[in-house]
Amino acid sequence: MKVGRITLVELKSQAAIDGVLSSNANAMTTVWKTAETSTVVRTGPASLFNFTVYPNSEAADSTLQARSKWFKSVEENIEDTFYYEGEVLMHMTGEGKNLLKNDPEKDALKVEVERLSGEISKLKKMVEQLLSK
Repeated sequence: MKVGRITLVELKSQAAIDGVLSSNANAMTTVWKTAETSTVVRTGPASLFNFTVYPNSEAADSTLQARSKWFKSVEENIEDTFYYEGEVLMHMTGEGKNLLKNDPEKDALKVEVERLSGEISKLKKMVEQLLSK
């Protein structure tokens, strides 16, 4: 189950937005490394709405400690912040493609290909050993 975290942030000034956004972008690969997507929307002169999607609750929870540390690093710019979190029920493209829909047949095929790749690697090593004798 994909999890969405909606964070609302009220900044102390309009000028603080660029610095906070820059810091957020730089932290994506470390703080929010388990996120699939993250979208930030300006909702007012000094307010932001952030919607981040995670593949599951474990991935979302794994960011909480680093997230808290990151917020402390920019706290001088923040008036108030809070977040909501829950199951993502719909995530679609403008073409109507459902981004939540999994294809069990393709997923099973992928697992089988990975399993067979491992076996093929073992067989290659065995053949190489036999041919070297």
